[in-house]
Amino acid sequence: MRRLGIALLALGFLLTGCSSEWQGEVRYKVLSLHESYESIPGSVKPAYARLEIDGAEPRGTVEPVSPAVADLDKLPEGVAVGDVVVCPVRQHDENSYDGKGTEVTVGPCTAA
Repeated sequence: MRRLGIALLALGFLLTGCSSEWQGEVRYKVLSLHESYESIPGSVKPAYARLEIDGAEPRGTVEPVSPAVADLDKLPEGVAVGDVVVCPVRQHDENSYDGKGTEVTVGPCTAA
């Protein structure tokens, strides 16, 4: 019974040790702007922008940071297609074995 406890403890450390995280600032160019929409009846998705990296891919990211999507309320007011913005980006994958993928947060952004 004691060996089983030790094995389960070791497995727990192994699984929690598999999390990945990266954060940093990224320059993006605004590719397109999209209005809010109803994805399923009663569920409205907010307006958003599609972004493409403006420069080199940062080192050490969990996965590529481009292309990206940001809610319009995370971008400077009056942003237009072709504008360049600087956004904090956070990538976090709590457990790479759970199949959920990397959670990515973009913004709030400022004008470059």
